[in-house]
Amino acid sequence: AAGSRKRGRYGHAVDYVLGMEFVSPNGQLVKTGGKTVKNASGYDFTKMLGGSWGTMGVITSVTLKLQPLPEKEIVLLAPYQKPEEAVMIGNKILESKLHLSFLDLFAGREAKLCADSGETVLVSGIEGSMEAVAEQRRKMAALMGANTQVIDNPADLKLFWERYHQFRRTLAEKDFIAAAFDKRLLNEVGKTLAWIDESGGSVQLDIASGMLEFSLFEQKESARDNFFKRWDDLVGRLGLGIRISGKDIGKKLILERILPKIDPAGIMFPSNSLLRGVSRG
Repeated sequence: AAGSRKRGRYGHAVDYVLGMEFVSPNGQLVKTGGKTVKNASGYDFTKMLGGSWGTMGVITSVTLKLQPLPEKEIVLLAPYQKPEEAVMIGNKILESKLHLSFLDLFAGREAKLCADSGETVLVSGIEGSMEAVAEQRRKMAALMGANTQVIDNPADLKLFWERYHQFRRTLAEKDFIAAAFDKRLLNEVGKTLAWIDESGGSVQLDIASGMLEFSLFEQKESARDNFFKRWDDLVGRLGLGIRISGKDIGKKLILERILPKIDPAGIMFPSNSLLRGVSRG
């Protein structure tokens, strides 16, 4: 769910789960939720299980809320010489209140997987009725600049998404870090793009939903040390404005309290990365 390509518009996959059936660690068949939007009173166990990454049960069936397919979808790409310039444009787009399906910035050595036009690429998506897309396309092109490329042919869109997912797979290969941030701090977070580039890494900055994801790949130890010094300084300065995946102490404490009760034998997905650093009692 966290890596959904259109999470800026649609949110997370778990938001569309109405109900489910699962087998608990002790072998019981359990049903939770229902077939309507308003189906939970008290704690929403359906959402907790949907975001548990297989640590609390084996899901056997799911009831989902559906959205109609958009009449039209387009993708706009614009290359920039410097990451700072792309971040500045991204901020202007956020302030414009346009209804985008996504707004991402790709930078670093693997950014060419998403576009051939440069090492820093700003990519936005628009979908909806033909009339709405045409109007938003005009406004977005004006904001992104004269070099904006528009992808609206179905075959070209398919190719773009294939390249997008290849970039995502490459990004996760080594030293992958993900952090959610307050979008009001975009300019501060944007400073990391130059550091990642200097360190030989690649980055996807999801401006629409406030997610920073990057990998550093292979590099000299001195470059890594320099990067993480600046990274730690930034995180210390922003405080709760940026939350690094895997370092949520509150979530770890909750998991350490409930997992021994739900799964006392510790048989559910023990190698799951969600449980990294969590004591299972």
